[in-house]
Amino acid sequence: MLPDSLNIQRLRDTQKRLYNFLDTQGWINGDDIRQWISECVVHFTELNVPPNIIQIFLERLEYRDIERESSFISDFFEPSGTHGPFVYHEGFGYKITAENRLTGKEGGKTKMTPIMVSFKVAENLILKYEDELRLIPLTLINVLTNYSETQSIGVSLSAVQSAYEVKDPKKMLVALISATDTILKLIPELSDGEDIFPKIRKAYETKDLYNKYSINREILWSLNNARIVRNIDMHAPNTDSETPIYEAVSYAHLLVLLTLSIFSSGNLNLTKV
Repeated sequence: MLPDSLNIQRLRDTQKRLYNFLDTQGWINGDDIRQWISECVVHFTELNVPPNIIQIFLERLEYRDIERESSFISDFFEPSGTHGPFVYHEGFGYKITAENRLTGKEGGKTKMTPIMVSFKVAENLILKYEDELRLIPLTLINVLTNYSETQSIGVSLSAVQSAYEVKDPKKMLVALISATDTILKLIPELSDGEDIFPKIRKAYETKDLYNKYSINREILWSLNNARIVRNIDMHAPNTDSETPIYEAVSYAHLLVLLTLSIFSSGNLNLTKV
């Protein structure tokens, strides 16, 4: 499945509708519960939920007859079959109780764990596909906000993502310059001076430096030659009116790689928030 923003929203809406379906019911007929099970399987399959998870989901909800002696009382009052945790009562349907709902304080405590696991796997896959569509990985932002020294980088990169989503290159540019400046300040050897361009050039020309912080030299070369760094007023980037969105996007990709390299080098002194 190739994710796109509209498809992700559709999957999220489907996930919410199927997960909350039982909350709206007191009793449910056989056709409706089988339709719900079928739609869940289609949804899980589209998301590439592992087959063994889907199999467990189906096994847990498999229909079984309940053996009983036939009489007026048993036919009317006693259950005649089950779809997993859902018990069928003749003339009423399948009873929905606190024990077989997926949400709420009592939901899923005793009977719905395998079903809840299926939905949780589906939710995680939606998050994964959603992250693949992002310009700035959410996981990177979350990690950066966990440390005092990198929180502002996370804020700037979040602003880059927000500007990208509305296709605003000017706002992207402001956030990109702010993020670049803060990222380079993580390296003590580059702390002198205010301009970004000399810092990137120094990192590119100093082997010990780019080796120490695990930075691919080609990333530094690309940043060093980017028009955003060379030609834009770092102190007033919002005055630029020539940067196209694709150029800002390309620079953002390089910045993500630079951030990941420096952060994962193991040579930063960071304080956990």
